[in-house]
Amino acid sequence: MDRVRAHILRRAKTVPVKQSTIVNLYFTFDGSGNVLSVSAKSASDDAALEAAAIAIVRRSSPLPPPVDNVANHLSVAVKFDAR
Repeated sequence: MDRVRAHILRRAKTVPVKQSTIVNLYFTFDGSGNVLSVSAKSASDDAALEAAAIAIVRRSSPLPPPVDNVANHLSVAVKFDAR
């Protein structure tokens, strides 16, 4: 699962934000790493940032395939830093 988290976090660094915030991402994926569903909740209730975070996960698909007997869902807290 660390590979999946790293895959997502690399892409999160490209999103410019006005103030630092955390977005919690919740997603499911199949055995090939294809994202099936994703949702987001930001600490600031910023709908635009949540949509950008969801897009990051969707663009990251397929994720690195999970190893056998690993859950097909994951939550990742992503910190977006102000620039």
